Amino acid sequence: YFRSPDSSPVRGEVALSGGTADLSGSANVRLGGGSEGVAWLGGVNLRRHGDLRPGGGADSRHVLRRFAGLSGSQLRQVTGSRMQDTGFGAHGWHGKLVKRLPANQFLTFRYQYADLGEVRSYKDLEGGLGRVRSDFLPQSLNFLYARYERLGWMGFDSVTGTFSLNSQRDGSVRQGLRTTDRITTD
Repeated sequence: YFRSPDSSPVRGEVALSGGTADLSGSANVRLGGGSEGVAWLGGVNLRRHGDLRPGGGADSRHVLRRFAGLSGSQLRQVTGSRMQDTGFGAHGWHGKLVKRLPANQFLTFRYQYADLGEVRSYKDLEGGLGRVRSDFLPQSLNFLYARYERLGWMGFDSVTGTFSLNSQRDGSVRQGLRTTDRITTD
């Protein structure tokens, strides 16, 4: 987004999407701009995915179908037409700043944050073992980097050095097949 003095100082982009199989929706917004010596970019994103609708409306892996022998229509009467606990939400944001230095040099800083919520392991719940609880909590990312780049130096096309920090939180909460089973948190 480096620009010449006669171009627009800010550019933007909005993307919206949706789906019917999981009743999903998402929104992404990005803005960027700059001058001859500085460029910046930032954005936010939101997503929501609802419970999935299985093909033909029958979940062949559901614990009640496999262990209790319920037919597809019986299962739909008990649980509905969607695979319970397969939906989740997500949000995040990012920012980037690039400074043009003399002699074809650039200094870049970038930060990204992402978080997932309400994430469950369907293969351990109704779609598999039949656990009471199997959640992925927390699910988040913090990522930062700083980069120095020089173009055309001592016979090299470019020389680059990057320093980054990455922090992820990835946990789980599980409970066995009975409501009286112990809850395990990692």
